[in-house]
Amino acid sequence: GTHTLQLMFGCNVGPDRRLLLGFWQSAYDGGDFIALNEDLRSWTVGETVASIIKSKWEISGEAEFQRNYLEVKCV
Repeated sequence: GTHTLQLMFGCNVGPDRRLLLGFWQSAYDGGDFIALNEDLRSWTVGETVASIIKSKWEISGEAEFQRNYLEVKCV
């Protein structure tokens, strides 16, 4: 059957162009899947299957990659 994966990411910046809030989250078939925590250094999973991805991303440094994007390129 058909499935839906949604991804939302972005940043809120202050008047001085500094990052106030960065976010990165995903949903699968309408339910929370995996999201970057507010510290931009760790992940929260919404589904058990996402735990596998979380483990792989912790090893590969995906949070650091996404944090760099949000802190540098997004602003």
